[in-house]
Amino acid sequence: MSRLNVLTPEDVNFCKQFGTLLKTKRKELKLSQQKVANKTGISRQVIQTWEAGKTRISLKNTLKLIDSGIITFEAIDFGIKDRGILNEIVG
Repeated sequence: MSRLNVLTPEDVNFCKQFGTLLKTKRKELKLSQQKVANKTGISRQVIQTWEAGKTRISLKNTLKLIDSGIITFEAIDFGIKDRGILNEIVG
């Protein structure tokens, strides 16, 4: 099994927190998972697994959610421990 497929306890915690955040924001916007999928080009099934906290999200897909107004970058910075990385991402 490759290292990329192994979730550490911190990864699991982040996935659950991110899933809760995504679901909360989606419901605040009164959007179905399918509408989020349509806005982002990400499949509804993938969105469902993120909301359930079962899989990790890539930076590319995180940016798709941000670009489509589903979530804000500020809302997800709880999962980034290295502030240098955070500053690099946001510029």
